[in-house]
Amino acid sequence: MSKFLQTSIYEGIPKYVYKSFGDVGNPGKADDKIIEIKDASIPLTPKVLASITPSYSTERFNTSLSWRYVGRSPANSFGAFDMAAYNQLDFTFGYNLTKNINTNFNINNVLNTLGVTGWYPPGGFPASTTPENFIKAQRDANPNAVWGARTTQPRAFYLTISYNFN
Repeated sequence: MSKFLQTSIYEGIPKYVYKSFGDVGNPGKADDKIIEIKDASIPLTPKVLASITPSYSTERFNTSLSWRYVGRSPANSFGAFDMAAYNQLDFTFGYNLTKNINTNFNINNVLNTLGVTGWYPPGGFPASTTPENFIKAQRDANPNAVWGARTTQPRAFYLTISYNFN
Protein backbone atom coordinates (compact mmCIF):
# COMPACT_ATOMS: atom_id res chain seq x y z
CA MET A 1 0.00 0.00 0.00
CA SER A 2 1.28 3.46 -0.80
CA LYS A 3 -0.06 6.94 -0.40
CA PHE A 4 1.36 9.78 -2.40
CA LEU A 5 0.72 13.49 -2.71
CA GLN A 6 2.24 15.39 -5.58
CA THR A 7 2.05 19.18 -5.67
CA SER A 8 3.52 21.80 -7.92
CA ILE A 9 3.14 25.56 -8.08
CA TYR A 10 4.60 27.91 -10.64
CA GLU A 11 4.17 31.63 -10.17
CA GLY A 12 5.44 34.43 -12.31
CA ILE A 13 5.42 35.03 -15.99
CA PRO A 14 8.45 35.19 -18.23
CA LYS A 15 9.08 38.45 -20.05
CA TYR A 16 10.61 39.12 -23.43
CA VAL A 17 11.08 41.91 -25.96
CA TYR A 18 8.36 41.85 -28.62
CA LYS A 19 9.27 43.28 -32.01
CA SER A 20 6.92 43.55 -34.93
CA PHE A 21 7.96 44.67 -38.38
CA GLY A 22 5.23 46.16 -40.55
CA ASP A 23 5.32 47.08 -44.20
CA VAL A 24 3.10 50.14 -44.14
CA GLY A 25 2.47 50.55 -47.82
CA ASN A 26 5.18 51.70 -50.18
CA PRO A 27 7.86 49.33 -51.41
CA GLY A 28 11.15 49.60 -49.55
CA LYS A 29 12.03 50.33 -45.95
CA ALA A 30 11.32 54.09 -45.87
CA ASP A 31 7.81 53.86 -44.38
CA ASP A 32 8.13 50.51 -42.56
CA LYS A 33 7.47 50.53 -38.81
CA ILE A 34 9.15 48.61 -36.04
CA ILE A 35 7.07 48.18 -32.92
CA GLU A 36 9.00 47.20 -29.80
CA ILE A 37 7.53 46.32 -26.40
CA LYS A 38 10.08 45.73 -23.65
CA ASP A 39 9.17 43.35 -20.81
CA ALA A 40 6.21 42.03 -22.77
CA SER A 41 4.36 39.07 -21.31
CA ILE A 42 4.51 35.89 -23.34
CA PRO A 43 1.00 35.47 -24.79
CA LEU A 44 -1.17 32.64 -23.48
CA THR A 45 1.30 31.90 -20.65
CA PRO A 46 -0.50 31.71 -17.28
CA LYS A 47 0.79 33.83 -14.43
CA VAL A 48 0.17 30.95 -11.99
CA LEU A 49 0.04 27.20 -12.56
CA ALA A 50 -0.70 24.83 -9.67
CA SER A 51 -1.62 21.19 -9.27
CA ILE A 52 -2.30 18.75 -6.46
CA THR A 53 -2.56 15.00 -7.07
CA PRO A 54 -3.23 12.75 -4.09
CA SER A 55 -3.01 9.06 -4.96
CA TYR A 56 -3.43 5.72 -3.22
CA SER A 57 -2.39 2.26 -4.39
CA THR A 58 -2.21 -1.33 -3.26
CA GLU A 59 -0.97 -4.43 -5.03
CA ARG A 60 -4.35 -4.81 -6.79
CA PHE A 61 -5.59 -1.26 -7.41
CA ASN A 62 -4.65 2.40 -7.64
CA THR A 63 -6.58 5.63 -7.65
CA SER A 64 -5.81 9.32 -7.91
CA LEU A 65 -7.57 12.64 -8.09
CA SER A 66 -5.75 15.46 -9.82
CA TRP A 67 -6.67 19.13 -9.44
CA ARG A 68 -5.08 21.66 -11.77
CA TYR A 69 -5.34 25.46 -11.63
CA VAL A 70 -4.40 27.55 -14.67
CA GLY A 71 -4.21 31.23 -13.78
CA ARG A 72 -4.98 34.32 -15.81
CA SER A 73 -2.86 34.74 -18.92
CA PRO A 74 -2.24 37.67 -21.26
CA ALA A 75 -4.02 37.30 -24.58
CA ASN A 76 -1.15 38.88 -26.50
CA SER A 77 1.95 41.06 -26.08
CA PHE A 78 -0.06 44.26 -26.42
CA GLY A 79 -2.13 43.41 -23.33
CA ALA A 80 -5.46 43.57 -25.17
CA PHE A 81 -7.01 41.63 -22.27
CA ASP A 82 -6.28 38.75 -19.90
CA MET A 83 -7.86 35.36 -20.39
CA ALA A 84 -9.70 34.06 -17.31
CA ALA A 85 -8.27 31.48 -14.94
CA TYR A 86 -9.83 28.01 -14.70
CA ASN A 87 -9.67 24.76 -12.72
CA GLN A 88 -9.80 21.16 -13.88
CA LEU A 89 -10.32 17.96 -11.90
CA ASP A 90 -9.33 14.53 -13.26
CA PHE A 91 -9.95 11.08 -11.72
CA THR A 92 -8.19 7.74 -12.30
CA PHE A 93 -8.97 4.26 -11.00
CA GLY A 94 -6.89 1.24 -11.97
CA TYR A 95 -7.24 -2.45 -11.16
CA ASN A 96 -4.85 -5.34 -11.83
CA LEU A 97 -7.02 -8.24 -13.02
CA THR A 98 -4.03 -10.60 -13.15
CA LYS A 99 -0.26 -10.28 -13.01
CA ASN A 100 -0.24 -9.29 -16.70
CA ILE A 101 -3.64 -7.69 -17.30
CA ASN A 102 -4.36 -4.19 -16.03
CA THR A 103 -7.42 -1.95 -16.44
CA ASN A 104 -7.71 1.78 -15.96
CA PHE A 105 -10.77 3.99 -15.88
CA ASN A 106 -10.20 7.73 -16.28
CA ILE A 107 -12.50 10.71 -16.18
CA ASN A 108 -10.88 13.86 -17.48
CA ASN A 109 -12.50 17.16 -16.51
CA VAL A 110 -14.84 15.56 -13.96
CA LEU A 111 -16.75 18.80 -13.29
CA ASN A 112 -16.95 19.65 -17.01
CA THR A 113 -15.42 23.10 -16.46
CA LEU A 114 -14.74 25.40 -19.36
CA GLY A 115 -11.35 27.02 -19.72
CA VAL A 116 -10.18 29.19 -22.60
CA THR A 117 -6.73 28.23 -23.86
CA GLY A 118 -6.60 30.39 -26.98
CA TRP A 119 -8.60 32.98 -28.91
CA TYR A 120 -9.22 34.49 -32.33
CA PRO A 121 -10.00 38.20 -32.80
CA PRO A 122 -13.21 39.34 -34.50
CA GLY A 123 -13.29 40.28 -38.14
CA GLY A 124 -12.85 37.02 -39.99
CA PHE A 125 -9.96 36.31 -42.31
CA PRO A 126 -7.24 37.66 -42.28
CA ALA A 127 -7.75 39.44 -38.91
CA SER A 128 -8.45 36.16 -37.13
CA THR A 129 -5.04 34.81 -38.14
CA THR A 130 -3.11 37.55 -36.31
CA PRO A 131 -4.30 37.87 -32.69
CA GLU A 132 -0.89 39.25 -31.75
CA ASN A 133 -1.69 42.54 -33.51
CA PHE A 134 -5.02 43.09 -31.73
CA ILE A 135 -5.02 46.04 -29.29
CA LYS A 136 -7.26 47.33 -26.46
CA ALA A 137 -8.57 50.19 -28.60
CA GLN A 138 -9.97 47.68 -31.12
CA ARG A 139 -11.63 45.73 -28.32
CA ASP A 140 -13.14 48.89 -26.79
CA ALA A 141 -14.36 50.19 -30.17
CA ASN A 142 -16.50 47.11 -30.77
CA PRO A 143 -17.54 45.54 -27.44
CA ASN A 144 -20.26 43.37 -29.07
CA ALA A 145 -17.95 41.73 -31.61
CA VAL A 146 -18.03 37.96 -32.01
CA TRP A 147 -14.79 36.27 -30.89
CA GLY A 148 -13.43 32.82 -31.50
CA ALA A 149 -12.13 30.69 -28.65
CA ARG A 150 -10.15 27.48 -28.24
CA THR A 151 -11.36 25.78 -25.07
CA THR A 152 -10.43 22.90 -22.80
CA GLN A 153 -11.85 19.52 -23.70
CA PRO A 154 -15.23 18.66 -22.17
CA ARG A 155 -15.64 15.79 -19.71
CA ALA A 156 -14.34 12.56 -21.21
CA PHE A 157 -14.37 8.92 -20.06
CA TYR A 158 -11.67 6.39 -20.91
CA LEU A 159 -11.38 2.69 -20.24
CA THR A 160 -7.99 1.13 -20.94
CA ILE A 161 -7.07 -2.55 -20.80
CA SER A 162 -3.40 -3.37 -21.12
CA TYR A 163 -1.38 -6.56 -21.24
CA ASN A 164 2.22 -6.85 -20.03
CA PHE A 165 4.17 -9.39 -22.12
CA ASN A 166 7.05 -9.67 -19.63
